[in-house]
Amino acid sequence: HTQSRVVPAYSCRFFTFSAASSALGTSIPNILLQKLVCGGIAGATTTFLTYPIDLIRLRWTVTARPRKGPTLKTNTYQGLTHTARCILREEGLVGFYRGVSFAALGIIPYTAANFCIYSMLRNKVEKTFSERTSTALVPVVGGTAGGLAFTTSFP
Repeated sequence: HTQSRVVPAYSCRFFTFSAASSALGTSIPNILLQKLVCGGIAGATTTFLTYPIDLIRLRWTVTARPRKGPTLKTNTYQGLTHTARCILREEGLVGFYRGVSFAALGIIPYTAANFCIYSMLRNKVEKTFSERTSTALVPVVGGTAGGLAFTTSFP
C-alpha cells in the first residue's frame, strides 16, 4: 500500500515542480527563491491531489482489527474500495479532504525547503567536483537535502 501513496506523490511533486519552474521562467530573479516558490507549489498541488489516497489508507488501517476470537469486532471497513465508498456516501467529496490543511502545513514548507536545499547543494557540488564525481554524489546530495528539509520543517 505504500507504493499506492508514494509513487503518485513523488511523480506529482516532481512534475509540478518542473511545470511551475517552466511557467515562472525568470520572473523570480533569485534562483533560490524561485526553487522555494516552485517547491511550495509542488507541495501544495501534491498534497491536494494525493491526500484522498492517504486518508482512505489511514482510515482503513486505523479501523483494522484482528479477526480472531469471538469477542473481537471485525473491521469497520472491508478494504480500500469499501472505505472510499463509505466516505463518499457518508461525508461527500468534502470527506476526502478532512484534515488536508494540517497535512499541507507540514508538506508545503518541507517540499519548498527540499527543492531549494537540493538545488543549492547540487550547484555547490557541481562547481567543486568533476562531472563524474558530482553525478555520483547526487544521491548523497538528495539525502542530505531531504534530511535538512525534514529537520527545518518538522522540528
